[in-house]
Amino acid sequence: MLKFFRNIRYKFIEEGRFINYLKYAIGEIFLVVIGILIAVSINNWNENRKQQQLFLTILKNIEDDMKSDTLVFYQTKDNFRKGDSIFKRILDNKMTREDYINCERCANIINAHAPLNFKSKGFEMLKGYVDNQNETKDSLASDILMFYSQVTDLSQIINEHIKNDVSGNLKYSKENHAWFYLNHEQRIKNEDFLNYVVNSTDFKNRVAMQRILVVKNLKSILDTFNKNAKILLPRIEARLN
Repeated sequence: MLKFFRNIRYKFIEEGRFINYLKYAIGEIFLVVIGILIAVSINNWNENRKQQQLFLTILKNIEDDMKSDTLVFYQTKDNFRKGDSIFKRILDNKMTREDYINCERCANIINAHAPLNFKSKGFEMLKGYVDNQNETKDSLASDILMFYSQVTDLSQIINEHIKNDVSGNLKYSKENHAWFYLNHEQRIKNEDFLNYVVNSTDFKNRVAMQRILVVKNLKSILDTFNKNAKILLPRIEARLN
């Protein structure tokens, strides 16, 4: 084929038909350019298709993460509700010695913390995907990133505050109370410990701080998560379908 085109060019030159040769050369260049543009267009189409498929895979991971967290946090909110009832009883001076003896959680309520964490596989994948995109960000991707960035940042901050507060409570007990080394069964038989949890203003202040951090802050984050998940999940499912 190439030999055929070369023969045509040589024939135009030998016959002195330079104008025809020039027209032919321009036409040949035009065909080459068109071929390149078609190849580039096909390559871009394939790349865009791959990127769209990757985005859908990421959305599926986010959907799974969000649904899983929603189920877990439903139970977590119930635990917060039960914990708050204990906080209120302590702060309202309604807890007796017998209540603390029969309620291990009540006696240790200022010394324990279960961090609130979100599944982040899909979120991390989406961050990497968006960082590699040169065009305008997808509005759904932007909303998901903003949502997860806010709730994860806030939960990390509150988790750290609670961790420090619990550490402070343990340090205080270690340095100021002889019953610190006792296990739960021994503590609830110790008069000094029972007097502390029933009558001490210091204990109630620490309980009040835990309630602010755990119930007021973490529960607020959960409420925000659930509220936004109800908005984002239908949008994700619509895009996947």
